Amino acid sequence: MAKALAAVTGAEFADVVEQVAIVRCSGDCNTVKNKLEYQGLSSCAAAKLLYGGMSACVYGCIGLGDCERVCPEGAIRVVDGLARVNFRACIGCGMCARTCPNQVITLMPDVERVIVGCSNREKGANTRKECAKGCIGCRKCERECPAGAITVVDNLSQIDYDKCVDCGHCQEVCPVGCVHYRDFRGAHNAPDGTR
Repeated sequence: MAKALAAVTGAEFADVVEQVAIVRCSGDCNTVKNKLEYQGLSSCAAAKLLYGGMSACVYGCIGLGDCERVCPEGAIRVVDGLARVNFRACIGCGMCARTCPNQVITLMPDVERVIVGCSNREKGANTRKECAKGCIGCRKCERECPAGAITVVDNLSQIDYDKCVDCGHCQEVCPVGCVHYRDFRGAHNAPDGTR
């Protein structure tokens, strides 16, 4: 459609890069420690006002489902205290990302294959005390990436998608399992055509 409109109007055609929501946290209730028992409104925004939420990791998913409630496609569910995206249903509207009080949910081009499932920027020893799957900034992924696509900035691995060759080696070498390599294609590019 965009190509046809560009031809009619004489404008230059620019391809559309579809987006998908990703959760930059791997800390479900089995891996992250709690610092308090929360008994308030069932809302991430409300819980964040009380000491940053109940989790020992104040950077991660609070897990009370604000994102789930705003998703128009039902593409997000909170399972074991962690928001999880059904990529095949996600249309990349960004409502969940705008709602998340910790900015744990972000949009990414759905052609990418690797994400760092962590947002914690504390030193590795502190991160390890809070979450068993948090990035500890060990730099193993950085050292072993054959394309030089990963760097550790402020104790957290960052991926340069312009350099990434989607080999998945970073997932293999991550000692805590916070780097994820998989098919993130959303509703617009679902391989089976389903929504």
